[in-house]
Amino acid sequence: MQFESFSYRHADEILNSKFSIRKEVLAAVASVAETKVKAGKEGLGVKITEAFTTRGWRSEVQVAENQEHKQFFDLFKERVAIEIEFSRYEFVYRDYFRFLSAYNTDKIDAGILIIHDDTALGRVKHKAIAPSLSRVRDDFAWLRPTLTVPIWVIALK
Repeated sequence: MQFESFSYRHADEILNSKFSIRKEVLAAVASVAETKVKAGKEGLGVKITEAFTTRGWRSEVQVAENQEHKQFFDLFKERVAIEIEFSRYEFVYRDYFRFLSAYNTDKIDAGILIIHDDTALGRVKHKAIAPSLSRVRDDFAWLRPTLTVPIWVIALK
C-alpha cells in the first residue's frame, strides 16, 4: 500500500537509528493491499495488525503497569509503539496521550501513528469524523509545547 509519512519531533531520525524496526514497518505497511475500513476480520486495521504480528510485533501491549483503567498500544516492539486509527478523529488524542505517557516513563523512544491521508478518506464510511494527515499536522502545530513525544505518522493513500 502506498503512503505518505510525516515526522514530528525527529521521529524519523530516531527510527533511522533502529533500522531493522523501520524496515519492518515499511515492509508491513507495503504488504497490505488496499482494503475498506470496516469491522471484522476483513477490515484494514486487522490486515495491518496481522502484517505486523507476523513480523514479531506484539499486539495489545499495556501502556503502563499498576493502573486501574488499563490502556493498550495496538502494537509494540523494541521501544516503539504503534497506534492504528481510522475510525474517529477524537481517538487520535487518546493515542497522543498513550504515546506521551509511555515516553515520559521511558517505555518508548518513539510512537508511530497509522492513519489515512486526505485523499484516502474514500475508504472511510464517515469521512467527516475520520482522522487525516492534515488534521494531525494541525494538531502538532498547536500542541508542540505539550506533546513532546516523537511521532512518525504514516498516512495511507
